[in-house]
Formats: sequence, C-alpha cells, structure tokens
Amino acid sequence: MLNAALRRVTADTGATLLDFAAHPVASDPRLWSEDRLHANSAGHERIAAALAHTAGLPGYDDSWTRPLTVAPRRRGHEVLRAELAWTRRHLLPWLARHLRGRSSGDDRVAKRPVPLPVELT
Repeated sequence: MLNAALRRVTADTGATLLDFAAHPVASDPRLWSEDRLHANSAGHERIAAALAHTAGLPGYDDSWTRPLTVAPRRRGHEVLRAELAWTRRHLLPWLARHLRGRSSGDDRVAKRPVPLPVELT
C-alpha cells in the first residue's frame, strides 16, 4: 500500500523514485544484515550506487542491478541452524514485545534530545 502510494505521488509530481525492492538483486540475503531488515555494508553500497544512478550522477550505471555471484550451496542442517538462530534472536523477541504492546524503541532516549544548530566546516 505504501509503495503504491509512493509510486502514485512520484508519478503525479515528477519526483524521482528508486524502487530498489522492485529489482531481483534486492532480495539477495547477502545484502542484508542478520536481522533481515537493515542493509549490511554490501547492501548500503548497492543502494548508494542505485541512488547515484537514479539521480543521474556521472560515472554510475545500472550495474547495481546485476545479481551477485552464485552463493555456495548450504546444507540443510546449516540452513535450519541459521533459521533457528534468527527466530531466537529476532522473531521471538519481536513477537514478545508486540504481544505486550511494546516496541524496540520504547524507553530509548534520543542521543541529542534538544535540536541544536549544525556547524558546517
């Protein structure tokens, strides 16, 4: 729903949209951190290249869309162990928080709670 709304707004306004998720390379797990929500350094590199290409910056092309080299095949027990570890570290705590009506951001304090001017050097 949100993605469809973003596509509509960008089409209506002429804004530029990078729909990274629309490209098959975006689903490669090697671009994502262990939590499967945030990009890792390789993912950030791809996203930055995609943004530079989308913005029309010189020296950037669509090479960011190309798939990564074929990953070595993992054995069934390795996949199962990784899935169980992800479930224990990420899914179960998320479920427990949401069942209690909590968020991972609850009780966190801003690093800089008072907005201050930024000095450019």
